[in-house]
Amino acid sequence: MSVIANDHQLLAARLRRQTSIDDPYTGKALSSEMEARSKLWPDESRWQTLQLKWVVEQGNRRIEEYIFTGVPGHALTKMGVDLPVTFVFEKNSDGSSHARVYSAHELVTERGAMLSVDENLVADRGGDDILATYFQVLHEADLDSTINLFEEQGYMRHSNGEAHVGHKALRHAFTKFYESGGIKLRYCNKTDAGTITALECYMPSERPACAIYHRSNDGKKIHAARLYL
Repeated sequence: MSVIANDHQLLAARLRRQTSIDDPYTGKALSSEMEARSKLWPDESRWQTLQLKWVVEQGNRRIEEYIFTGVPGHALTKMGVDLPVTFVFEKNSDGSSHARVYSAHELVTERGAMLSVDENLVADRGGDDILATYFQVLHEADLDSTINLFEEQGYMRHSNGEAHVGHKALRHAFTKFYESGGIKLRYCNKTDAGTITALECYMPSERPACAIYHRSNDGKKIHAARLYL
């Protein structure tokens, strides 16, 4: 899906209804604190358009991936005015809800722990799921196998919006990733529906992240890997 959602007030109203919001700038705080202090608040004076790109929903959790486009002259990262932002909305048993916000690693140098690690979580769907193979080769730093799991025009996108599209660009990116060996994430939860699996996790650096894996329509290849920190 791809929807231009220029009604900034609609998203702002949803955020104001949250019991708490964990935002890169404010940490876990009331929505009023995020509105007052965070550059990621959907403010029309800062953001020209909000483009809702993908949604995955399962159980009490809904994840919305956006591209926020800044007004002319406004850029938060070196990649320019288009900023990936994802919101994780999670309902509590009493009907209230809270949110977690992930975006570019450049915005806040360090970010503290947010969720508990689930050591028993199986990140893939089991069996012959493409992600079962992906995580195995990621741990082994197997470059050739990693690249071959992606579609020909598949891509990996960094949290700041920098994208590596196609096998040649992916090879360059993963060569750098694997310089220190295999990559192992520590998983907190999984939101899984349709072609998308979203994992809230900790990177090897211990920074919290939302890693979203988008399968091809037939499920045999990876269409995209998108990171938000």
